[in-house]
Amino acid sequence: MSAMDAAWHVGGNGVTRGPLSFDHLVHEIAEGTITADTFVWRTGWADWVRAGEVEGLFLPPAVRPRPVPPPPAFHSHEDQTMPRAEVVKPTRPKWLVWDPSTEAEAKNALTAGVGAGYVFAGMYAIGGLMTYATGMDVTTRSKLTDADDLVSTVVAAEAIAVLIGGLAYWLKRRPNVIVPLVLLTWFVVEILVKIANPTGGTHVGWWFMYAFMIAGFVSSARGALFLRAKRRAATKRGSAT
Repeated sequence: MSAMDAAWHVGGNGVTRGPLSFDHLVHEIAEGTITADTFVWRTGWADWVRAGEVEGLFLPPAVRPRPVPPPPAFHSHEDQTMPRAEVVKPTRPKWLVWDPSTEAEAKNALTAGVGAGYVFAGMYAIGGLMTYATGMDVTTRSKLTDADDLVSTVVAAEAIAVLIGGLAYWLKRRPNVIVPLVLLTWFVVEILVKIANPTGGTHVGWWFMYAFMIAGFVSSARGALFLRAKRRAATKRGSAT
């Protein structure tokens, strides 16, 4: 079967189009849709080739194409005899990274610590609003009958929320080890206080959240250590040159 009469297929980005006529390929080449590096295939061929190597499309018939590495395989549901493509699924980012090996993993680990810090700040902010709305300390479950005590408790809770949120934002803008360690220590103390004073409730859902936040702070500390070591190594290489 001649090239003019064959059914052609065009591959790109893991998918194929076709069948197309030879004249249609020439038309798409004129429009710039198909380039010399686009892979094409026709019935009877064992594998895909670049369009620039097909006689009559880009190269004159007398010119022999140069050898190239084997092209990627594509899969089409229209013709089961065509080469199958291997689908590679993108890897999902890991947020809780205990031993980062790349800069991307270290930054994801820092993001986990930042998120845990914002959740920590939100606990204080929401607790202060609930105290103001109910007149009861949400931590000790005690009624605040004095107006001054109520206001001071609410103001203190919101101020702590702003402080923790600021530390989390600092960690986001300038990765460091100090912030996650401070937040981790602070949060562990909060848990110990809660265990010593269980009147505030110990619902299982809270403990799952506590575990996530502790993991986030530890993960961000490991990520910050990885980035710091990488910066020091880069500084030493720069000094050596």
